[in-house]
Amino acid sequence: MFLWINSPTRTATPVRQNRPIEEIAAPKKKKSAAAVFTLGKLKLPQGLAILLVGIGLLVVLALVNRYQESVTLSGVQVNVIAKADNAFMNDERVMEAMGWVAGVAPLGEKMDMVHLKELEDSLRKSPFVKDAELYKSIQGVLHVEVTMREPVARLMNNSGADVYIDANGKKFPVSTIHSANVPLVRGDFDEAVADTFSCETVLSALPVLTFIKNDPFWNDYISEISVDGNGELTLYPRMDPMSIEFGHAIRISEKFRDTKVFLDQVMSHSDRPRFKQISVKYNGQVVATKR
Repeated sequence: MFLWINSPTRTATPVRQNRPIEEIAAPKKKKSAAAVFTLGKLKLPQGLAILLVGIGLLVVLALVNRYQESVTLSGVQVNVIAKADNAFMNDERVMEAMGWVAGVAPLGEKMDMVHLKELEDSLRKSPFVKDAELYKSIQGVLHVEVTMREPVARLMNNSGADVYIDANGKKFPVSTIHSANVPLVRGDFDEAVADTFSCETVLSALPVLTFIKNDPFWNDYISEISVDGNGELTLYPRMDPMSIEFGHAIRISEKFRDTKVFLDQVMSHSDRPRFKQISVKYNGQVVATKR
């Protein structure tokens, strides 16, 4: 007698592949397709499309520039960038500085004969001009933008000749069409407009002059400044008949602050004593001298 025993079929045990949980949870990344631009049925890669657009823009700009140079000069638009105290040039003076006789533009001339750099250089040679920028419009109009120098003082030398000086120490002549509302500076110096400015006493006063220029109260209050041979300053108010001994150009904001406190607390009273001078040259002191 035979006994058959059927054994179960053995299957291979699967091998576990351990992976980080982040890798299992993260969605599968899809391969990004290269950007393609379609023009009708024509498909262009992004780089080639950008290149062609750039070339097209250059061609358009070249055609516009060629057309612009072929038109005639139909007008001039002058913009003088100036404040109330430095309007030294008008439109006619600007065009004269560009080399156009009697301030008359050569209207009707081809725009390719109007050389911007030469005109800008001519404008910048004017002592009143700080900067100049010119450009042409497609309608044949020349646009001229001129920035005026801003004076901080008007200097009068020993011979009585006077010039303006800006915050950088640049001198320029007075104007026949405008007078700036800035302090008059007197002192022992002989420099003329055409000379290189080498007067150290006046140059040392520039920080004080710039402070006055940028402060509305002091710009209205101070009318004159004297500079002695040692570079010490004396300020003279526009209305009050007294002088302010300022000393050297140090502790500038502190000295003006102390002077303002004295004016507010003492000079504002109707029954105040009459002073011929106050001094703020010494640190932390305001010394007043009665008449």
